[in-house]
Amino acid sequence: MSEPACSQRVLADFQEDLDFQFFKILAEPARLELMQVLLERGEADIATISEGMKQDRSVVSRHLKAMLEKGFLRCRKEGRQCFYALDGSAIVKRLERILETIKQAMKTCC
Repeated sequence: MSEPACSQRVLADFQEDLDFQFFKILAEPARLELMQVLLERGEADIATISEGMKQDRSVVSRHLKAMLEKGFLRCRKEGRQCFYALDGSAIVKRLERILETIKQAMKTCC
């Protein structure tokens, strides 16, 4: 019987790093629009972020929550108000880890 092309460890790393939810954030046009708004405006509250957007404020809020949970954003609270900002270094680190995992899988398995 022949050895599998990829080790279980490489496959596990590949599966862990290629997190579906992370890519789902990047694939959603409304979330990409939110990223653009935050790039343009910097840290902002929900009222400022949702100005001029097609989605209702509640929908924008849900998108922000999903992005925060996946590490795309930082949130700072001032009283009851939340201010959101892109967490650029976290996004870059995640993408670099994904790239390294793919490189390792290709080197080991292909």
